[in-house]
Amino acid sequence: MIDKRKKIIKIICYLFLLHPVFWLLGIDQIVWLTFPIILGIYAYFNNIKLKVPFILILFLIVNLLSGLAIPFEVHPWFYLPLFFYKLLAITSAIITFTLIYNLVNEISLMEKIMKFIIYNVFISVVVSMFFTTFLKKVIAFEAPLHYLLPGFLLKRGIVQGMLNKSLCVYGWFLGEKVCRLSGFFRYANTLADAIIVAAPFSIYFLKNKKSYVLIFLILVSGLILTTSRAGIASFLIGLLVYTTFVTFRNFYFSVSVILFVFLMFCFAFFAFPSFNSYVIHKFKKIKEEVLEARTIKGRESIYEKTWRYIEKRPFLGWGTNRRFYEFETLNIKIPHPYLGSHSGYLSILFRNGIIGLFIFILFLSKLGIIIVKKLLYEKDDRIYYLTCALLFGYLGLALHLLFLDNMHDFILLNLNWTLWGLIAALENIKTEPTRVEK
Repeated sequence: MIDKRKKIIKIICYLFLLHPVFWLLGIDQIVWLTFPIILGIYAYFNNIKLKVPFILILFLIVNLLSGLAIPFEVHPWFYLPLFFYKLLAITSAIITFTLIYNLVNEISLMEKIMKFIIYNVFISVVVSMFFTTFLKKVIAFEAPLHYLLPGFLLKRGIVQGMLNKSLCVYGWFLGEKVCRLSGFFRYANTLADAIIVAAPFSIYFLKNKKSYVLIFLILVSGLILTTSRAGIASFLIGLLVYTTFVTFRNFYFSVSVILFVFLMFCFAFFAFPSFNSYVIHKFKKIKEEVLEARTIKGRESIYEKTWRYIEKRPFLGWGTNRRFYEFETLNIKIPHPYLGSHSGYLSILFRNGIIGLFIFILFLSKLGIIIVKKLLYEKDDRIYYLTCALLFGYLGLALHLLFLDNMHDFILLNLNWTLWGLIAALENIKTEPTRVEK
């Protein structure tokens, strides 16, 4: 008989594996909105004790208070349903984290989840590359769920976003309109974020299975074809840090090497005028050809408006940041796409205020401390390299959240919280003695 704890982990793995099917049917967002909650209820009724970190309980409370603190003059019957929809999404993601944090107590279980995440993202990249890059075909359609929903729901923007499926999205890059890979995710940037999580896992398995070299290269190719500038930069920084820690296998020396490289770059930049002018010239060229080739000015406008409205409710925020309602009493209209977009941290600041953002950053910091402790004191090679892979994903994701709001896509939201759950679960993994110690 399968252990009920392992059964829950197995179901989570199959949810990742079956995601392409859910996407095809149009129920992917619904699945990731509901199934973690169902699994949490299943664990409760089977007397499986789940410890929810106090900091996440606080985060949920702040999310709830942020919405309920909105004046009822602000279209409550339109605002509140969407607010609770978003609250349900973050609750579902936190339950995913809690399940993994509590139930993963063996390195084999951790590796199993990592493999299924790799399969999920790899299939998404391969299918979208095959049709979009090789066959030059744009696959776009309306999911079958469309025929089962009543007309009044089909008019809602959120429902339309769930039903309209495409393996790529059009955008500007290097002054040209290109088809950016999005795969079985909602946008190209969300696929890039998923690759940032999955690619480090594929590196971890390279030592035992050389086939993961091909998987890693395909994932990197997919990342490039998303043309996500922030995603690629975050990935490269994470890869640099990962390579340093794996190469030197000494925490303090690795940190010293990273700081030395950074300081040498700063010294060269300020000490040598020719190098200084070269870097500035290259940056301007990149800025003109790449950064301004898409929607930077539009994003700056959103950032400015977002910050203006944050100042009106700095502590608890506005509860949600969708654009369908207006703040009539304050003469505020939500611009397209919505306030706080293109930055996970800014989005939290807008939705949950300074208090919510502080709690979230504190949560990420606690995960960082877990990684640092493992890198400092871990003697087992297998766990050490696993920690390095998780550091790669953690750092890449933390940087990419500066430019991406993961609330766009619930599969991505749960994928991010799964990574954080695996990091938290490192505390449950007991050090196995190395061959020398034996």
